[in-house]
Amino acid sequence: MAAGGTDDTLAGTPTVAGSALPDGTELVAGRYRIVRWLGGGGMGRVYEAVDIELDERVALKVLRPGLSEDAIERFRREVKLTRRIQHRNVARMFDIGEHRGEKFLTMELVSGESLKPGGARLPWPQLKAIAEQICAGLAAAHATGVVHRDLKPDNILLETDTGRAVITDFGIARTAEDSGVTQVGAVIGTPRYMSPEQLAGGEVDARSDLFSLGVMLFELATGERPWPGDNAIAVAVAQATSEPRVMDTTTTGIPPAFGDVIAACLQLDPEARPASAAEVGAAIASGSAIARTRPARSSKPPPLPVAPAVRHESTAPPFVTAAAPTSLGVLPTQCAPADQYLAEGMREDLTDTLSTTPGLRVRPAGHIEMTATSDPRAIGRDLAVDHVVV
Repeated sequence: MAAGGTDDTLAGTPTVAGSALPDGTELVAGRYRIVRWLGGGGMGRVYEAVDIELDERVALKVLRPGLSEDAIERFRREVKLTRRIQHRNVARMFDIGEHRGEKFLTMELVSGESLKPGGARLPWPQLKAIAEQICAGLAAAHATGVVHRDLKPDNILLETDTGRAVITDFGIARTAEDSGVTQVGAVIGTPRYMSPEQLAGGEVDARSDLFSLGVMLFELATGERPWPGDNAIAVAVAQATSEPRVMDTTTTGIPPAFGDVIAACLQLDPEARPASAAEVGAAIASGSAIARTRPARSSKPPPLPVAPAVRHESTAPPFVTAAAPTSLGVLPTQCAPADQYLAEGMREDLTDTLSTTPGLRVRPAGHIEMTATSDPRAIGRDLAVDHVVV
């Protein structure tokens, strides 16, 4: 992880200072000597440390105090799941322990930096090499039944000396057969890289990782994301109401076949995406396109988020061109009486965010409060809006 790195995972907590960890004069769990702080994210702080038993440098990740039992369970699972994967393009996991009440894990220390989202376009030879390696690591994870669920540039490290790409941070990963840790309806991940089904809080599988891979590679190739938006609602609405940006392969030196592969990964319907990360990697390596099993824009509309929800309430087609603005109504937030001020502030912030999103038209709150019913569908009909946010 790059020094000072951050992690904008949804439901994460901000980076904070202070720790029960020693400053280098005392060993962590009697074995690890802290060298320096590397970065912080939603699940914990990361340090470079020396394992004095083996005389090797490792990355030591400490779980943030005060997190829920669900978060702690995800932390345990990061060790269990990642240890299943033995591949040079996936960061190795070593051990889990506890020091002064703080749980930590140790993992491979990759000497390098994470990929930079939203930066300059990568030259084609470098982009191709990185893409092939990510696909190989992802294929290895999927072969063991592990779905990453938060694939993004921040979670890809590039080794300085070798150029090796390493997938890291499986903190919210899960196996395909296990639904006990993260419930359906909970939106966990980084919204701008999430698949429509993941934004909806629904079931996800390896094909969701392929969608995230497509968004990430599109951004590394063009410097832009295929759909605008930085929060779950804005991204979901953009996906549902507009086509993704088209990758320009005429002036960038990128082969047209690569653009076709990315377009296949970005299909809103999971069944229309490639069959596996291995197939994507093979297509990129050979410079061939991936045969699609469904039309480019599937007739099956993607589900929209349920927490918070954006529900399609009209009989209009689910995909609207940019020339026809989408209308929204943001309904009041249900809460305890003592939290009314917080609920109103949240609603105002959400309304402001959506109002500044291109292609959206948001009804004033006063129009909504004049309606005589509490049924969202009836309110949507009364306001003549395409969607309501509840």
